[in-house]
Amino acid sequence: MNTIEPMGPGSIRQLPDQLGARAGRTQWPTDYIVWDLETTGLSHKDNHIVEIGAITVEGNQITGEHRWVLDNGVPVNPIAAEINGITDEVIAEEGRDAADCMSEFLTLLTPGNQTHITHNGYKFDIPWLVHHAAVLLHLPADQEHELMQNLHDTMIDTAALIKGEKMGMNREWNESMVDHARRVMPIMAKGVKYNVSLLCEEMGIDMEGITTHSAGGDVILTNEIYQRIVNPMMYVTE
Repeated sequence: MNTIEPMGPGSIRQLPDQLGARAGRTQWPTDYIVWDLETTGLSHKDNHIVEIGAITVEGNQITGEHRWVLDNGVPVNPIAAEINGITDEVIAEEGRDAADCMSEFLTLLTPGNQTHITHNGYKFDIPWLVHHAAVLLHLPADQEHELMQNLHDTMIDTAALIKGEKMGMNREWNESMVDHARRVMPIMAKGVKYNVSLLCEEMGIDMEGITTHSAGGDVILTNEIYQRIVNPMMYVTE
């Protein structure tokens, strides 16, 4: 039986060349949006989105930071609130109508074919976003499908890229980002870990002053992970 070891400095340096070559892409996007959701539970059909965080990046430089706290008109799950910090009190102070927040975020996210980056978005954030956009904005089925297709066509999922690398399942030369995620993410791989905090530790990303498990904090860290993937010289070992 083969043992899958955590990604080390050598693997991190090789990751961009391996992924880029297999995908047939010579240049990674430098203009994009990174986004993240915080929710009241794990099932998108039975829970709610309570926070959306996003940053806009141009030329690999952050040009804007955005945050929405969604008031869904129902009490939050206290267990989830302990993790993400979005309590009933936070919603009372900062929350806005959930539909208005969703509409504003989609206006930022979906102009044209803009690249967007998530960490574990294929399995989690994208299905959550599409479902709740359809519910809150009363989207007909064809528009819901179109939104899902658009997000799949323009996505980069850092979790899928790194999980695939750790499993030896890099993208093929003619494989889209979403097809690679479809192939890699459903696999239960014992010992393969790729959560944001762990990757930051492995990649030497400074998390001081950043609140993890918050949408605003996680988008900053996801961007750092993406930058380490595509600019391996940023990763410095002692």
